[in-house]
Amino acid sequence: MAGCDSVVTLHLTFIDTSLRVVPLTEDFCEEMVMELSAVSPMPDYVWNTGEEGPAISVTHAGFYSVTATQGGCSNTASFRIENCQNELYLPNAITPSNIDGLNDYFCIPETNLREINLFEISIFNRWGEIVYYSTDKNFHWNGEYRGVIQYQTVYNYVIRYTDTTGRPFRRTGSISVL
Repeated sequence: MAGCDSVVTLHLTFIDTSLRVVPLTEDFCEEMVMELSAVSPMPDYVWNTGEEGPAISVTHAGFYSVTATQGGCSNTASFRIENCQNELYLPNAITPSNIDGLNDYFCIPETNLREINLFEISIFNRWGEIVYYSTDKNFHWNGEYRGVIQYQTVYNYVIRYTDTTGRPFRRTGSISVL
């Protein structure tokens, strides 16, 4: 024979290295927590947080990545959680005179308290005098100045605070005591 003919049998193993990160929680800013899940047929996972496994729970905005591996094959995918807008929704009037237990105090709404870290509020009368000051984010002010509630008066305020990531914010406005 002038040439050789041979048959070669090749056993090929295909490893699917597809990988993606999906959020299991709809809105991070609503509860300040999000569940992230790695979706891949590969069995081993390591997150950039150091956690292992297909899912993690995160409590801060930021960049999260996971590497999935099987044998000598690996792939990395990531997911970014954006910072929340951190809007304070404050009233522009309080009514301590109604004696009905509703809207009697100027305070930070419960839904915003978990987003605030450092806090400071100064409330001023129309002559620029400080009538109230606090560093407690749980403050409740009823319009009192020098021991007396000053009805039918408008005050200005300045609020300085940082969110849970340390970003500073400043909010100004006015509050009427009716």
